[in-house]
Amino acid sequence: MAIYKNTPPTVIDGLVLSLDAANQKSYVSGSTVWNDISGNNGSGSLSNVGFDTNKKCLLFRSSSQSTCTLNNSSLLNFNTGSFSIEMVVQLTATASGTINTLYSKRSLTVTLGLEPGYQYRLNNNTTTNAGVVISVDNGNTADYVSIGGANSVTFPYFTMIHSVTVFDVSTLQLKEYRNGILTSTVNTGTLIGSFYNNNFPLILGKPTGSATANSLDAEYYTFKAYNRVLSESEIVQNYNATKTRFNLI
Repeated sequence: MAIYKNTPPTVIDGLVLSLDAANQKSYVSGSTVWNDISGNNGSGSLSNVGFDTNKKCLLFRSSSQSTCTLNNSSLLNFNTGSFSIEMVVQLTATASGTINTLYSKRSLTVTLGLEPGYQYRLNNNTTTNAGVVISVDNGNTADYVSIGGANSVTFPYFTMIHSVTVFDVSTLQLKEYRNGILTSTVNTGTLIGSFYNNNFPLILGKPTGSATANSLDAEYYTFKAYNRVLSESEIVQNYNATKTRFNLI
């Protein structure tokens, strides 16, 4: 098990999922399971996913349509409330088409407002950056909250990023922080009733129902989910607990 000394503790209040490729309690090379170490038994089933023994990360490849599928009820139960999703990830090839998801909990990922759930999608943009669409949908045509689209928000290739997406159901505010800094905020949108409640699993990589071969080329190091809004100070705390390990700025 990897041990990283002299780092501040990470936030555990509201933590429902914690995956860490460098922790042998979470992942052992050759395994088809990414074990949840939060205590909530939210382990993910891996398909066509590799492992870098030096970097201690899971390798997702679009050519093999790599996925990690999580069905635990702890993840399904925060469908109609606030949430925060944190990951350390690096994109390793340019995005192909539009079905490239860092994570998704809906069926198809292309059309906003028609598929209930949430997603972090990457689009083909340039040789240095992918276009970004982060959204929460209720499946009723125009009722959704979204960051990005039309390549107005980008995500760099070949760069390690600590990303935290936060959705506040009380304000319908959607935010993303990168390396502890707020980079995107959306304050407008319409969501009514059990907006993004669905029975789809949370998936890293190729999303459920996608007809295309596009998925994702990326290295996943850690992935966490909280069933509440993390404050800015908590996000900075988690970043500070992470940055030395990954040589982040």
